[in-house]
Amino acid sequence: MDFKHTAISGVKWTTVSTFMTTLVAVLRLSVLTRFLSKEDFGVVAIITLVLGLTQTFADLGFSSAIMYRQDLTRRDFSSLYWIQLIFFFIIYVAISLCSGVVAGFYETSSLTYLLPLALLDLICYGIGRLYDTILQREFLFKVIAIRNIVCSLISLAVAIVLAALGFGIYSLVLSTLFQTLVNNVWNAVAGQKYYKIQFTVSFKRTIPLIRIGIYQTGTQIVDYVSAKLDILIIGKLLGAEALGIYSLAKELVMKVVVIINTIANKVLLPYFSVLQNDDDVLRRNYCRVIRLLSLVNIPVTMSVGLLSSCVVPIFYGDSFMEAVPIVSILSIWSIFICIGNPIGNVSIAKGRTDLSFKYVLVRILLSIPIVWITSTISVTCVAWGQAFLAFSLFLIGYRMLLYQLIRLPFRDYINSFYKIVLLSLLVSVCLYYPIHSNILCIESSVLQLVVYMLFLMFIYGILALLFFRDMFNEMIQLLK
Repeated sequence: MDFKHTAISGVKWTTVSTFMTTLVAVLRLSVLTRFLSKEDFGVVAIITLVLGLTQTFADLGFSSAIMYRQDLTRRDFSSLYWIQLIFFFIIYVAISLCSGVVAGFYETSSLTYLLPLALLDLICYGIGRLYDTILQREFLFKVIAIRNIVCSLISLAVAIVLAALGFGIYSLVLSTLFQTLVNNVWNAVAGQKYYKIQFTVSFKRTIPLIRIGIYQTGTQIVDYVSAKLDILIIGKLLGAEALGIYSLAKELVMKVVVIINTIANKVLLPYFSVLQNDDDVLRRNYCRVIRLLSLVNIPVTMSVGLLSSCVVPIFYGDSFMEAVPIVSILSIWSIFICIGNPIGNVSIAKGRTDLSFKYVLVRILLSIPIVWITSTISVTCVAWGQAFLAFSLFLIGYRMLLYQLIRLPFRDYINSFYKIVLLSLLVSVCLYYPIHSNILCIESSVLQLVVYMLFLMFIYGILALLFFRDMFNEMIQLLK
């Protein structure tokens, strides 16, 4: 297999898919903000928090085990499939029975009946989750891309129709549920070619695979909780309305981050897995990946922060203008998220998920006091706390993971991206006031966005050609 051309093809298809699905997701939120209240989005954020935690816990690390084990048999896969699906069902029943407790904790009675409905997503997820991993391992990014685009468009259509018919918060819950169902049925059908399901379960054969994924499962659970602590605590201390504003701001920034990181994760994990035994090659390729991702990621995320005063009213409406400063602050947070994201792929590829588990334990120990203290003040303070936390964890993550895994020198790591970060921050500091004060006195938010975005693209383009010409040439060579 020509891994270079396979990876490039994967990048192209995943780029198209991720861009389209992210755009559709933002459009769906944009439409629904015209029908739903801030409190509704706060409730949805709580539901999403619980659902994401259950999915992370119920995965049992099987996805990592499948990616790591290159000689997986049909019987092994079938055992993993049925054990996971049964476990998903058990988790669904258990959490549904506890929905009243969750509703009482957040003092939101609607969660009593909304949570069991939304948790059906977990059952749908179990139908095709492992087959999605198989499609990635086989580098079937074209199939994955077409699936994602079709499912997201269906979800958008369902959300708009239900919202127009007056279904309120159900329009968001049901459209998400329907998207998950179609997505995972598609996975299961497409994956039969590689591992046709058998009605068999062998716990003896599954135990070694569970051992491979056990640290990854623990890592995912603790990592998810630490990443969602802000949502968990804001909802309790500041209420559903504040949570709605914060979650929408974070969602907007995350959509931008997800575009690049999803592309990187889907392509890099199987690629790094192939190179798992050659640290020299891994070091070189890791630095190259960080350099190229930073060249795209950092200017884009900083631009979102700069343009937040016109982006927020366009996508969410004037009633959500409180989210503007939060979006700007979280754009700084997103820089360190983007740079540190590929480390997890290396730990899985090297089979050292135990190191990732230790790292996320440190992460949650740092996150709890920072999020709790800042949540007693305001959502703006929470956003600044997240930016500080991301910077601290970026340094800790290098020492605990990247250096231990491939002995990458800190100087080489920093040299991969520091010039891009400094240049982007300089541009942001210089242009923040002129753009946010609307120095050109443009009344239309759409026109503001177009004019200032073109101006930013021009500035970044000129500076990038002056300082990063070699990176552009490298990117062009890779895409040939």
